[in-house]
Parts: sequence; structure tokens; C-alpha cells
Amino acid sequence: MASLDIVVYPRDLGSAELALSRLGWEISERYGTPPEDYGVIFRIPADSVQLELVAHDTARSLAATSGADTVAGLRLHVPDAAAAWQAARAAGLRIDPACESGPSNESWGRLTRAYTAGGLRIDFYERHDA
Repeated sequence: MASLDIVVYPRDLGSAELALSRLGWEISERYGTPPEDYGVIFRIPADSVQLELVAHDTARSLAATSGADTVAGLRLHVPDAAAAWQAARAAGLRIDPACESGPSNESWGRLTRAYTAGGLRIDFYERHDA
């Protein structure tokens, strides 16, 4: 079976590592010599991983704001977006304004969107039918 590695280049690797560690993600490997050339590999707590390409106003706005051709983030399906919101705040992640007072209610479910200090977007996604 093939494997998939998601590689992220955060502006502040140390802060991104701290945020993911505070969420309880396990480090599977470290390599290189900080602070110049190094990396940290996390085991993503998921039973299934998929790649989704999206086009909608929010996606276009994110790309335009960042000045990038592509903006990527992680979306984790969770049983409780409110618990994910609490965990993200406790981990020191920056909560998206749409979720400032708790998960936002979307047509498909509830969403907690947060960002690591390095700018990695993480969506905690609870479907209505889950």
C-alpha cells in the first residue's frame, strides 16, 4: 500500500510543533539540526486521509489574501467541534474570527478553524449526520 506525506513549510516551525504537540499529536521522527535545517514528523491521528480540491468564495479569498496560487490546510473530522474548539484554544492556536465564540454552524455541520503560529490552518469538522 502507498503512503502519503503532507509536507508543510511553516514560518515558525517551533511554534507549529508546540501547537500540534499540545493537541496530543505524536512525534514519530525528528531530523536535522535546529535552528537551520531540521524537521519534525507527526503521526496524524486519523483512520483515513483524503485530498480535496475546493473552489468557493472563501477559498478564493484565502488565496487572494495570502498572495499564493494555492492555500492548503488540514481538515480533521471530529465527533465534537466544541471539544475541538476548547482543545485548540487550550493549545494556544489562533481561532478564526468566524469561530471566536465557538464552532461556526455551516450547512454541512459545525466547524472550528484554527491556525498555528506558523500559519498552518487546521479545520476541525463535525458533520451534522455524524
